[in-house]
Amino acid sequence: MLESCRFTLRALLCCLAVAIPIATSAAEDGIATWCRFDLPPLFIASGPDEGKGTVDLTASFIMRYLPQYEHRTQASNIRRFEAQMRSGDQAVCAGMQKNTDRQAFMLFSEPLHAIGPPQIVAPRRHLAALSTFRGVDGSIQLPNLLTDHTLRLGLSSGRSYGRDIDNMLAQHKGQPNIVERSAAQRMSEGLLQMMALDRIHYTILFGSERDAFMDQPDVAQADLVSLPISGQPRYITVHVVAPRTPWGERFIERVNQVLRANWNNRELRNLIAPNGARDKVLQDWLRELDPNRPRRP
Repeated sequence: MLESCRFTLRALLCCLAVAIPIATSAAEDGIATWCRFDLPPLFIASGPDEGKGTVDLTASFIMRYLPQYEHRTQASNIRRFEAQMRSGDQAVCAGMQKNTDRQAFMLFSEPLHAIGPPQIVAPRRHLAALSTFRGVDGSIQLPNLLTDHTLRLGLSSGRSYGRDIDNMLAQHKGQPNIVERSAAQRMSEGLLQMMALDRIHYTILFGSERDAFMDQPDVAQADLVSLPISGQPRYITVHVVAPRTPWGERFIERVNQVLRANWNNRELRNLIAPNGARDKVLQDWLRELDPNRPRRP
């Protein structure tokens, strides 16, 4: 009986010896708070489809492969999230574009998604005025358009539209014809409604954003048109981001490991490009995004 008790005690101590390092590691990794914006169809922050945006679902896939963190989600906006990044909070996001300002305080994963370039979106009644700024290829010359103070541009504060457009907008910041809307809830929807009310004449959106709201009566009545912006790439990559801290470095490296190991996982592939097998452009995107492909230093 005594020998049996000793054996049981030794077995218990062995279990504890194994369990303690695991618990310490999990405690060290801590909480990862995934920020979600109100930006359908990429993020869906509320309503019956909450958490079912394209980026939302991809983030959920990654969370499953990072069990060493306690994952939480948080409805946020770009300004608030950037403030958390600057403070070094353990906040992360699965859908951010690179720009020079963000790289100073954010770490970026391998490319996660690719989206088509931003476009000028405007009610058809303003098409003639905007067309005077078209180049020979039919695309809008944005630097010239921004000098016309009779046409008001509406933007979401803190939003990135890609490096080139961000730089163009920075050169005209503070002009009375550029109206910045707080990057709060209903980011794209709010701008589309402002156009329907003629408070702004045009905005800059990615194509999928405009399409997400086309069934709403006030947006549909505006009879929107989209115009390409000159000099834009075929697509823009978005990434998982974390704060530029030691914790953030570990987190991004683990995200990259998940992406590399699961790049050909059918579930992940369908989340990133559900029509990739049929769409040549998406096939090109997938080749470009592949985290395992050789890249120039």
